[in-house]
Amino acid sequence: MKRARLILPQEYISALEEVLGIPLSDESVRTREAKKQLEKFATSVEEVSKGLTTGRDQFLARKYLKDPEIRKAYALYYTTTNFLKPFIPLKELFINRVLNSPLHALDLGAGTGAAALGLLHFLHQSDFKSEVHLTLVDAVEQNLADATKIIKAYAKTLPFTVTIETRTKNIADRDLSFAKEFDLIMMMNTLNELDASGDQQLLQMFTSSLRTDGAILLIEPAARPSSRRLLQFRDIAADTKFTVYAPCTRQDGCPALLDESDWCHTEVSWERPAFIKFIDDLIGTLRLSLKYSYIVLNNNGETLHGRLGHQRLSRVVSEVLDEKGRVRFFLCNEQGRTEHIANKRDKSEANADVRQLERYDLVQNDNIEVREHDNRITEASTVNIVLPNTGARY
Repeated sequence: MKRARLILPQEYISALEEVLGIPLSDESVRTREAKKQLEKFATSVEEVSKGLTTGRDQFLARKYLKDPEIRKAYALYYTTTNFLKPFIPLKELFINRVLNSPLHALDLGAGTGAAALGLLHFLHQSDFKSEVHLTLVDAVEQNLADATKIIKAYAKTLPFTVTIETRTKNIADRDLSFAKEFDLIMMMNTLNELDASGDQQLLQMFTSSLRTDGAILLIEPAARPSSRRLLQFRDIAADTKFTVYAPCTRQDGCPALLDESDWCHTEVSWERPAFIKFIDDLIGTLRLSLKYSYIVLNNNGETLHGRLGHQRLSRVVSEVLDEKGRVRFFLCNEQGRTEHIANKRDKSEANADVRQLERYDLVQNDNIEVREHDNRITEASTVNIVLPNTGARY
C-alpha cells in the first residue's frame, strides 16, 4: 500500500509570504536575499527551540511570544510545522459524518493560529462550502492580531466564509465562559503549559461550551513529558463524563502511563518545504516527519471504531521493527498495550497486512496466540488494516 504524504497548500505559503513579507517558494529560498532573511528567523527559532527544552519553566515565564521577532519566527516555523497536525485527527473525527453547517470552532491558546488554520485546510479538503465561525483565545493580545492576519490572508483563497472573534484571556485563570456552544474545541501545544490542578475546571468549561454532538481535539508535542501530560488528562476526562473517541480503542486507563518510560504519539509523513529545511540545516533540527500526540473527546458516547462499524480494533502504538526473521510492534486495545511478534515463517494471506503496518494504523486482529510476555501472530492469525494512519484507504 502506497502511503500518502501530507503537503502544505500553496495558499497557506502565500498567506505567510503576504503577512511576513518574505518570499518562501522553493525557488526564492535559493536566492541570497531570502537566505539572509531566513537566517535572521533561524536565530529566533533556535532560541525558542532551546528555551522549550532547556530551562523551560523560566522561558515560559518570559511569555516569549510577546517578543515581536520571536513571534514572527514562531509564525514562520512553528505554525508551519504544526499546520498539518490537526488533519488526521479531524479526518478520523468526521469520517462517515456530515459536517455541521455553519461550523463553530473554539481555539484555546491559539498562539499564531496553527490549529485554526489546520481546521480550515481540512474543511477545504473536505469540500466544505458553508460558514466557519472561529473564536480564538490567547493570553497575548498580539498573538491574536498576528493569527487573525494570517487566517484572513489564507481565508481569502477558500470557498467558504470565515469569521473571527478574539478574546485576550489566560486559560490558566480558570474562569473562562462563553455565551455560545461550539461544534469543535481545539487546544494545540497548550495543555503542557497548564498546571494539572486546574484540569477539572478545564473539563467543566469544555462541558458547558460543547454542543451535544461536538468534540474536543487536544494536540501536544510528541516529547515524553508533554505526551504523558496529555495521557494523564485523557484519563481524568475518561473518569468523568467524557468518551475517548480517538486515537484510543479503549476507555479504561491509558496503559502507557503504567511505566514512566512510556508515552504515545503518532508520526505522519509530509513534504518538508525548502524554507523549513533551510532553517533545520542552520540550527540542527530535523522535521522530516510530523510527530505529535493527540486525543479526541466527546460527551455523546461515540467512538471511532463504532463509527467505522467495528466492535474491536487495535491501534499500533510503536515503531514497526522489521528484524531478521520477524516483525515486532506494540498494539493497544481493550486488553492493554502488548508487544506482538510476527515470525516471517508464519506469513500467510490472512496476516499479510503485518508487513505494511505503520505507527498509529488501526487494525482488526483475530486468532492471536497470547503468551506470557508477548502475543504471537501465527499463520492462522488475521491482521487487517482498517484505517491507515494517513487515511489512504478511505
